Amino acid sequence: MFRFLAFLLLCIATGTAWAAAEGPQKLTVDIRGSAPRIDALERYIVNEPVTIHVDAPFTKSASLVGVAPDGGNLRVPLQRGADGSFVGMLTFPASGIWSLAVDAGSQAKTSTFSINAGERDSHAGAALMLALSLASIGGGLGLITIARKFSAAPASAPDVP
Repeated sequence: MFRFLAFLLLCIATGTAWAAAEGPQKLTVDIRGSAPRIDALERYIVNEPVTIHVDAPFTKSASLVGVAPDGGNLRVPLQRGADGSFVGMLTFPASGIWSLAVDAGSQAKTSTFSINAGERDSHAGAALMLALSLASIGGGLGLITIARKFSAAPASAPDVP
């Protein structure tokens, strides 16, 4: 029983470690060329920081602007970093599709692009299912072993005189 509980806790801990092992969320926009290049994740995790990096060397200021899924407006002023690009932090407070753009003053503004934000997937549920499956199989095999050990030996034919 102790081994089973230790295994179950290990599976749950491993599942939460997988969820926590994901790297920082990044959003990169490069407006140096004729068309903006946007490097975004497939999905961003709600209520976790996103690092914004904008390459716009010929502008004096830059902001990330957009519309939230509920229709609210978003404006995140960006600061010039040591390498000349603009950097900032953003947290998506709600799940859904966010429409964003980079406003780099009168010199450049990107067209809107969509960002999908959602809740974090939990791997703990899968780890728990695996642990319960293995415990069920192990328990069934254990019951079979116990039943064989304590079953009566087959009766031999009675001695006939």
